[in-house]
Amino acid sequence: MQSERQRADAHLVRMRALEGAAAAVIESSLYDGHPVGYPQYDLLRAVSPGSILDVPVDVRLEILAARVVMFVRGDLMDEAVQAAEGLDAALVTAAGDAIACRTRMAALGAVAEAHIAAGDAVRAMRFAEAIISYTTVAPESDALQAARWRYRGLGLQAASYALNGRQMEADAILDEMAGLAEAQGWDPDRAEFMAAIAEGTIAFMRLDADRASRLSSRIRRLTVSEPTARMLADLLEAVALVLNGDPYRASKLAVLVAQGVSQPTGSSLIRSYGRMLVSYIFLYEGQPVRALAQLADMEPSERHCVDPNAPRAAAYLSMADYRQVLTVTAECVRMRSRHNLWLFPLILMCRSIAHLRLGHQVIALREVGEAMAYAQRANLSAVFSMIPDDEIEHMRQFVEHRAPRFAGDLQRYRVAVAEAEQRMGARGTVSEKLPKMSERESVVASMLGGPMTFAAMAAELHVSTGTVKRQAAAVYHKLGVKTREEAVLRLEELGYL
Repeated sequence: MQSERQRADAHLVRMRALEGAAAAVIESSLYDGHPVGYPQYDLLRAVSPGSILDVPVDVRLEILAARVVMFVRGDLMDEAVQAAEGLDAALVTAAGDAIACRTRMAALGAVAEAHIAAGDAVRAMRFAEAIISYTTVAPESDALQAARWRYRGLGLQAASYALNGRQMEADAILDEMAGLAEAQGWDPDRAEFMAAIAEGTIAFMRLDADRASRLSSRIRRLTVSEPTARMLADLLEAVALVLNGDPYRASKLAVLVAQGVSQPTGSSLIRSYGRMLVSYIFLYEGQPVRALAQLADMEPSERHCVDPNAPRAAAYLSMADYRQVLTVTAECVRMRSRHNLWLFPLILMCRSIAHLRLGHQVIALREVGEAMAYAQRANLSAVFSMIPDDEIEHMRQFVEHRAPRFAGDLQRYRVAVAEAEQRMGARGTVSEKLPKMSERESVVASMLGGPMTFAAMAAELHVSTGTVKRQAAAVYHKLGVKTREEAVLRLEELGYL
């Protein structure tokens, strides 16, 4: 049996190890910090908030902050968000206590990082801005530490702005970070993780191949000291490759990111962007059906920071399925006051063109106007590269007399995309469009290439065999074939299977 003294000593040793692990995790998030490994994470994973209520408030908050970062880096997003909300509440409770600036900034940074990783860039902004405010009241003796924390806060702020479609603000923050790094004598070729997310977003949206290439090189250097950046490095390299006209290598890298091969414990947010990049490549090559296949079963994240409905809408627009464009984006416009602003302009452009093709001219004019309004804060070149040029030209001719200022904006983006095509290669055209099918017909069509009999399909879909056969016959008729084998070949030719 352990004596009371032995138990107390063991508890003290454990708490010191826990404090050390928390300090190491927090330090690793700052410029020139050192990576941490599983021993530190395992210590933090084993502790519960209720078991550290008796420790000093500064120590408790740092441990709670490190737990949030640990969950984020392990891609345990439900646990990360729950822990972040608990940490935010603990900060409020401790508002009247004498807490060190470093401790507050560590907690604020952890909460901001969790919200960004969960796709809620709007909530992250508040915490990032608070970090920056606290660096202005840090003791003069901690000037270097204040600079490192300010750098982290600015990186979180830049990522928040970029992921919410506010590129001009994000760019200004990135410039401030560059100035801070220069003033501190830091390596200008070493990227900061969150700032790299911001810069990669901006480079892609502007189709800026040179910027994407420079960033790809810088983020690779970061992976030497920060292995958790591997997945982001692969994604940014894929962006650089596609913008420089190498879609095949880009697609390979993006698939590795999407599957988690690049980094099994990597961010699900970045994996989702990898999947969407693959769909973008197919869209650019004129293969909308394959683009849709990449997005199958993919749901939008909170506030639609990751919104597969945007490329889905572009794919249906390429297939001239205008009603489906409106269907897949209906949820997005219903939540427009909360929708992430990064991909919302693409949704509005696709909807405006669909409305115009369907004869809804008043709605078309309103939605193209809204899309152009968002362009005041963001370059939309990537948006227009996903939409067939003939559709953009059709819209331009429509607004030329109704709203001439929009016609000029549309033409400028057409020119920007044409210039990008010189590097990326000409956009593919959809040579043959998949016949329009009902939802049930689409499901049956997707199963025709598999080994299931009609009876097995019926059991899978919980319908009668006769119903499946009728749906299959409708698919054959629309494809202009007579047998299942011919239908499979035709669906393969069209990119559906």
